[in-house]
Amino acid sequence: METNKLNAFVFTTGMFRSGTTLFARLLNAHPEIAFASDPFASIFKSFRNAIAEKYLIQLDEAAPLDDYYFTPQKQELMKYIQNETLNLQFHKRNLSELKKIIVQTAHPYSPRIGPFVETLEGDTYTDLISKGLDIILKAYGTKKTHLVGFKEVWTDEFALHILKQFPESKVIHIIRDPRAVCASKNVTNEKYPWLFLIRQWRKLATFSWLHAANTLYKDRVFILKFEELVANPLDVTKKICSFLDINFHSNLVDPTTFTDGNGFKWKQNSSHFEGKQIFNQDSMYKWRKTLKPETIKLIEYLCLPEMLMLGYKPECNNNNDEDMIEMVFNSQEVHSENLANWIKPYSCIDPDKWIYEMSLEYTRRKILKYNIFCSDQVKYALCLNSSFFDAIVQKISKNYF
Repeated sequence: METNKLNAFVFTTGMFRSGTTLFARLLNAHPEIAFASDPFASIFKSFRNAIAEKYLIQLDEAAPLDDYYFTPQKQELMKYIQNETLNLQFHKRNLSELKKIIVQTAHPYSPRIGPFVETLEGDTYTDLISKGLDIILKAYGTKKTHLVGFKEVWTDEFALHILKQFPESKVIHIIRDPRAVCASKNVTNEKYPWLFLIRQWRKLATFSWLHAANTLYKDRVFILKFEELVANPLDVTKKICSFLDINFHSNLVDPTTFTDGNGFKWKQNSSHFEGKQIFNQDSMYKWRKTLKPETIKLIEYLCLPEMLMLGYKPECNNNNDEDMIEMVFNSQEVHSENLANWIKPYSCIDPDKWIYEMSLEYTRRKILKYNIFCSDQVKYALCLNSSFFDAIVQKISKNYF
């Protein structure tokens, strides 16, 4: 089998618990697509770490990708990342460790990649991703394969890097209602902090919007809303096939044909139902029963601008500033003993820290609500991008705050 020499591929990303694995299994069910689920997150994290090293920014290399809100150091790193290219030199001293991590982290979802990881090599991060595509083709391709791709959760901020470096690539951002994402995660035993989930969702939603609004790449970026896929899989998958310039196949709307990374019948990874192979429309609004009213209000207050930009409507009255003040001084954060162990060092648990962080959120809300003039630096601190900030206050704040 020939390797993928055209650098034409589809990169899919989004927040976890957003149907990303469902969509990965859907694409891989197409007989002409070789698609892997979550194989190369460590390449993107290595890229982030290399940029921090290049610009002498102190960073915990094991830390998750940041949300980048509010603080100058976070903003500095975000801008360096966005201004860097995948042609950044890869330090080969790290190759052996990178291979080990890829084998370990890819195993749950794309285990067939493991035997080929030893061939991974490259002088730059462009080289590593190109070689990664070859590995996916060898692991999951057939003679019928015309398109190669992979999905990585949490990595929307690198989609523009892919678009710039691989001119024939296409990007699909998967979006889901933040209330559903938060509910899906925190019904489990290993919970994540509410502020972590909320800010990460906002960040990923922002990058999705920015990439879709970028006129240079308007034909190469697709925003896929989980709710639309589940509600109308036939129409949505036909649109996806048109976007990818590939023929529609009935497997795409038949979850019984979906297989896992080993080629066995796939069972959905859902917090709300187990082992079913369906497009489950009931999953769209489970959050109404799962989340407490005060948690729904918290998510809506902090995510409202991004929700509205992406077509999600709030259910609470968001004009009451007194409610926001109550949130500042009454922590709703998940208790430490209920958190997943790995995330405890990166969480906001202390009540004083909660007050500080929520005070920043209150300031953000007031500036957006009243369209208070501020510098580009402040716009980036509040909304990660000055253009996105302007779009919010011009199109949304006057009507909804």
